[in-house]
Amino acid sequence: MKSQIAIEYIILIAVFLLFLTPVWIYSFKYTNNMKLQLATDYAQELVDTIGDLSDFVYSQGSPAAMTFEGVVPDYVYSTSINGSLIVISLNMSSGLKDVYSMCNSNVTGHIPLQRGKYIFLIKADRGFVNVTVQ
Repeated sequence: MKSQIAIEYIILIAVFLLFLTPVWIYSFKYTNNMKLQLATDYAQELVDTIGDLSDFVYSQGSPAAMTFEGVVPDYVYSTSINGSLIVISLNMSSGLKDVYSMCNSNVTGHIPLQRGKYIFLIKADRGFVNVTVQ
């Protein structure tokens, strides 16, 4: 009798796990996809803000400068600010994804690779805009 009860409990737990496992797998994939989408959105917001403020500062000329607080997201593989193109490459599960912004001005500088909040200084010089982290 005791062994029958034990077997029934084992069967009950197995059926419970059989139904719970797909739900857990779905929620894990959904959460991971949301993390990747959030990182992409943060990266796009950062490059767009740098691009917009670079154009604004460039139109005012030297020695105009602006600061703003920006978030560098997870999964950053590389960054590039060169010419009129600002690029953040993200290391996604499907491969590298480039998020970029085009500027009207010539922009130089760097964006950190480490995740976190940074204060960026965007300063107009003669003929170009420099982006640095304070």
